[in-house]
Amino acid sequence: MKKLNNLLLFFFVLIFLMSCTSTKFLSPETEVVPLQSLADEGDTILLIDATKESELVKSLLGDDIGSRAKEITLEIIPKNDDFPLKDFDYNAVVEGDFPYFTTNFALTHFSDYTKVLEDSKAYYKNDTTEVGVIHKNMVGASSTSYLDLVDVVDSKLVNVDSLTAIEMYDANFALYSIKPKTLFDFGLGLNSSMISHFDSILFLINEGDENTMSLDAQFEVDSESNASTLERLIKSGYTASLKKAGAKLDFSLLKLMFSRNNNVVNIIEMPLSEEQVALLKDTINSSSVGL
Repeated sequence: MKKLNNLLLFFFVLIFLMSCTSTKFLSPETEVVPLQSLADEGDTILLIDATKESELVKSLLGDDIGSRAKEITLEIIPKNDDFPLKDFDYNAVVEGDFPYFTTNFALTHFSDYTKVLEDSKAYYKNDTTEVGVIHKNMVGASSTSYLDLVDVVDSKLVNVDSLTAIEMYDANFALYSIKPKTLFDFGLGLNSSMISHFDSILFLINEGDENTMSLDAQFEVDSESNASTLERLIKSGYTASLKKAGAKLDFSLLKLMFSRNNNVVNIIEMPLSEEQVALLKDTINSSSVGL
């Protein structure tokens, strides 16, 4: 699980060699962004707003390095269907202040990476990772094939609609998957049997008042019956956690928080406990982003 930690640490270590600044970044409002092309059936897209989660980034990378990142997009590719997700390949795109020439120059100074020139494209590789500059302000890496990653990003395929992409870019953390095989365990009481019935899922996690975090989620399920079962499962798990904490149940609020429209289950502004937030960040730190 530490291979991705080392990867993204590597990205940001590059920046200490850079002095020029460039601030134009992609926007899902006007352009196809990497997450839209990387989203593939069975995989999970995890997006982190590094500006909103700057403390998390800086605590792991240091102030100077962490402040250069803007968005981190990861395509998590499960190697099996085991739940929770632990064994995976990945593609990663980090958008930030990464000038093309100086970033490429910096890459040449890492002795454990070997330069490869293939199809007129230069990239660098070691035993586990292939990494390179996809475009100005965009560094990419893959545990399988950097060139395939570049091809997918440059294809401008739209596998995620622009409205969903905008919502994901606006969130502190976002997760999206089309027909997932498995998922990380985010403490929602999901299981492998239920996940197998998902057509798509979208998680948007945002910071609210007093440093609290809340979850907006949408589950598109393969049938109304399974959607009804999922709604009951999540709602009962949430109410059980409230009772365990000794909190008063507000049934009118619960009705607004959990809803179902045919085969789509929605969660609106569900407060996340400190334990759930810690689980989320531990998952990101140890399994996916490793900032």
